[in-house]
Amino acid sequence: MYKLVIADDEGSKSTVPIVRDEITIGRQEGNTIRLTERNVSRKHARVLRENGRVYVEEVAARYGIKKNGVKIDQRAEFAPGDIVAIGDYKLTLKAKKPEKAPGEPPKPAQKPKTKKQSEGTQVLPAMPAKLVVISSNFAGQEFPLNRNEMIIGRGEDCDIIIDHRSVSQKHAKVLREQGSKYQIVDLNSKNGVSVSGEQYRAVHIKRGDVIELGHVKFRFVEPGENYVFTPQPTLDDVEFDSGSSSSSKNGMMIAAVLVVAALVGGAIFFLMGDDGTPSAEPGGDDAVAVADNGAGTGAPAAPTSAKEDAEAAPTEEKADDKVSQAIAEASQKIQDGELDKAIGTLESAKKYLEPTPEQNDKIAELMGSAKTERPFKQDYQAAKDDIKSKDFPQALKRLSEIPKHSVFHTIYTEEGLMEQALDGAVAQAEEAMDKDDAETARTLVEEVLVYDGEHEGAKSLLERLDEAEKKVASNTTTSNSGSSSSRNSGSSSRRPPKRPSVSPEEAKELYRSAQKKIFKSDPAGAIQDCKKALKGGYRGCYRILAIAYKQMGNNGKACSNFKRYLGTNPGNAAAVQRQMEQLGCE
Repeated sequence: MYKLVIADDEGSKSTVPIVRDEITIGRQEGNTIRLTERNVSRKHARVLRENGRVYVEEVAARYGIKKNGVKIDQRAEFAPGDIVAIGDYKLTLKAKKPEKAPGEPPKPAQKPKTKKQSEGTQVLPAMPAKLVVISSNFAGQEFPLNRNEMIIGRGEDCDIIIDHRSVSQKHAKVLREQGSKYQIVDLNSKNGVSVSGEQYRAVHIKRGDVIELGHVKFRFVEPGENYVFTPQPTLDDVEFDSGSSSSSKNGMMIAAVLVVAALVGGAIFFLMGDDGTPSAEPGGDDAVAVADNGAGTGAPAAPTSAKEDAEAAPTEEKADDKVSQAIAEASQKIQDGELDKAIGTLESAKKYLEPTPEQNDKIAELMGSAKTERPFKQDYQAAKDDIKSKDFPQALKRLSEIPKHSVFHTIYTEEGLMEQALDGAVAQAEEAMDKDDAETARTLVEEVLVYDGEHEGAKSLLERLDEAEKKVASNTTTSNSGSSSSRNSGSSSRRPPKRPSVSPEEAKELYRSAQKKIFKSDPAGAIQDCKKALKGGYRGCYRILAIAYKQMGNNGKACSNFKRYLGTNPGNAAAVQRQMEQLGCE
């Protein structure tokens, strides 16, 4: 039998035994293997098993599939040693080792768990504990517990994603404690957490425990344990490590130590720096109760005392207060433009505190806002640098790209950056005029009027430039009065450049209108609006024109407008170049 090993870009690995003739892979729900990164298509690929061989082929992959670094366009054989790239994931194939011949003596590494290390001749390398799914269509998937805290749930921001309706968005978390002990904690899930048939709010887990989250079952595999998943097991097939009589006694001793430790400590630490006892279900076992080890000799559960129940509520309120305080601090930091600090505060609250579902929603909302503001912060900081280096036209362009709803629009308005850039450009235009460089002066003035059509300094300077050009034209006509009529006609036909026929505010509104029409699949309307906006100097419309022509299937014009947009030195040049590559632009 073959096993499929999936590694993400952080090095985390999951193993899926190939027990079906077809395994589908993609981002969409319903795939046998769901990979959630954005560069994985909804229906990306499938792995096929035929006549003892394994093949891989593309289904509807936008970014394609690579085998050993080479893109494949049709079905290809997938053999052990091959590396198949799907988005940021790397897939490899492993063949299961052949079964031992009958009568072959067991190797030292296969001795029962109850044997001491001194009795064997081989020491297994240290491996993290893991959860192996033993039910549902996820059966066979392995999740290494390689962090101190791992969240399990249906949400895409969970560490272990189980896309099953019976699993809550954030169902449970597994905590790694000192001495390779692990504990699973229910995160107020709808269907609860059961371990070996008993439901708990929190419980230590041990080798062989079967954990149920809704209708999905996992087997806990302790560090170094050699466990191989058998497809389609029944509950009777799952081993609970009954072992020999001596191992049962050892299990009882460990269970007793855990219970005594819980009674002495009085509580389980749920929050860093805060003491709290997780409340047990009515009539149920205490949070640190140990389930039966399969031999019927598990340690009894420690009952929850009334005093502990009374002390739990203030702790929860205290945790809520801390989460609320963290949310308020992060919100203020976002308003102040301190995005990284805000994100750090929110991540800490989410990781080390116990937010309610409502607080989790607020944290997610603020995290999204902070990440959305990042490109605007880059424009804001770059504009400040441009002003310092006296590149005022570039500063004006960057500031105009920051939308009014951004906190950095408020910040740069309060700091007067736009006024500094406008006044600086006008001052440079005056210097150019004093040096008889009318062309540079006019370019700068018209640039200012694109962003502020009522700027008094720019309007006044433009009038002076117009008067100067009229005088030059008049003198030229007088000096050439004896020339031919055609030359006189040519001289008198010179006119100063016209002012923009569309005001800057009108251009911005037309640009926004074009954006909305793109989203509504109205490319013709978007093109019409953007052509008008360009008359007002709104050069961002080149990108909208490119997208509109792409929607209409005119890739030639799309490429042409993308090139014009790149000529404006936009901040998203890399993204535009990727779009051009997809279109095949030269």
